[in-house]
Amino acid sequence: MDLTAAVDHTKHTVEAVLSPEQYLALVKEGRRVELLEEPTRVLNAPRQGLTAQATGIPGYACYRTVDETYSAMAQLASSYPSLASWNDIGDTGDKVTAGGKPGDDMRVLVLTNKSRPGPKPRFFLMGGIHAREYTTAELTARFAEQLATKYGTDPEATQRFRGYSEALQEAGINLDDELIGRVEFESESAEAIVDGLMRRQVPFDGIVAASDLIALGGIRALSRAGRSVPRDVSVVGYDNMLLSRLSTPTLSTVQQDIPKAGRLLVAKLLEWAGDARSELLATELIIRESCGG
Repeated sequence: MDLTAAVDHTKHTVEAVLSPEQYLALVKEGRRVELLEEPTRVLNAPRQGLTAQATGIPGYACYRTVDETYSAMAQLASSYPSLASWNDIGDTGDKVTAGGKPGDDMRVLVLTNKSRPGPKPRFFLMGGIHAREYTTAELTARFAEQLATKYGTDPEATQRFRGYSEALQEAGINLDDELIGRVEFESESAEAIVDGLMRRQVPFDGIVAASDLIALGGIRALSRAGRSVPRDVSVVGYDNMLLSRLSTPTLSTVQQDIPKAGRLLVAKLLEWAGDARSELLATELIIRESCGG
């Protein structure tokens, strides 16, 4: 039974959306049941499609139907096989009921980088429990599509890599693809990249990391291999996290003015006039022990 918010405590009544079976069951119990004709007519009226609407729920073109959502999630798994899988976890009640409606398979979309072993934290999101929940189901599907299609294209990482590339160019140093490691913003993948460089005996005497966590992962890999920081390899991170001040050696890093960026962002939103120009803020290089400071 789907109860609405229309509860009258004085009359001891409640409005509810009932199936025909639930309606008859309440009448059989001797309860007083009044059919609200106009709300019932509106609730059961067929939805009219928009002019020239070819896809989506009739009258709500921005929301995909169940079949369209299933098709989109299957296509996502096909397009990004290393990140997504579209798994059959059973059948709906209709499908397993003999003589009933055709029913459907119950499926779940699993997103993970399959090239990285576990254990990993798990996050479960269910966006559509009832058929009427157009918005939540569509938001969940779009969230999944955003995670898969934008994976590895972090704008922060892109800007920081661009700064590294331009600094090399200004110094007259060629960009060496063999020295570029594409990692996640965490320490474990950075350790793996640095381990790989040393295993392949690629010579290097410095690490410029896109975050402090990446830099600390690199330092840990160097320490395991018996290489000293900064005597053998200098390391600089980005973000000036608390860990950068507590690590051994302390980590050289680049600091952003986060409070100023937040104030600027809010000001731009309040003064929004359709102009989407970005603005670069100054940063500060902090030299610590990992670079000989």
